[in-house]
Amino acid sequence: MNAAATDDAIAPHGSAAAGAPPVVLVAEDDRHMRDLIGLVLQGSTLRFELVAVESAVAAMDFLEDREVALVVTDLCMPGADGLDLLRFVKARQRLCQVLLVTGFATVESAVAALKDGAFDYVQKPFDTDRLRTLAEAALQYHFALAESARLRRSAAPGTTDAANELIGRSAALARVQRMIDAAAAYDASVLVTGESGCGKELVVRRI
Repeated sequence: MNAAATDDAIAPHGSAAAGAPPVVLVAEDDRHMRDLIGLVLQGSTLRFELVAVESAVAAMDFLEDREVALVVTDLCMPGADGLDLLRFVKARQRLCQVLLVTGFATVESAVAALKDGAFDYVQKPFDTDRLRTLAEAALQYHFALAESARLRRSAAPGTTDAANELIGRSAALARVQRMIDAAAAYDASVLVTGESGCGKELVVRRI
């Protein structure tokens, strides 16, 4: 299933080609659920190209050839699963966001997904409005990251952020990283608070 979403749109940043809509990739082995997710996403007010595949392996093949803004994937699929796909995405397309959908939600799998960089996690049977809202938020976050990266490159060509890296894999740190990248995309004052020694100066440098 390949489809374009509604005509109402925001201007996507960091798309594969100038003026091209961002790509949302759905990976779900159940055809009826795959079609349902596609219909839910097409109700969005954002403009994007929707592509659906039946396995994580097919999604990986697609990701090798195309830049993708958001992957919506089932967690439990035959062969490679949603966590395998999540790790594949994060190793190859850092700005791409991943939303996991599953009927086997557990605290452990949710935490593992967040630690590995998932944007969020929803359980079947899902609320359609919640799924659409999360997908739109993930796309907006992708746009903010892409714009932030573009601004950093233009402001300091040839430099790196290695000295300002936050080290860790906890869900809490992942949330901090998201807030930092989102704040960096806008020209606004940011108040950073916390106990002495918690790394406020590092957060400020990252922003």
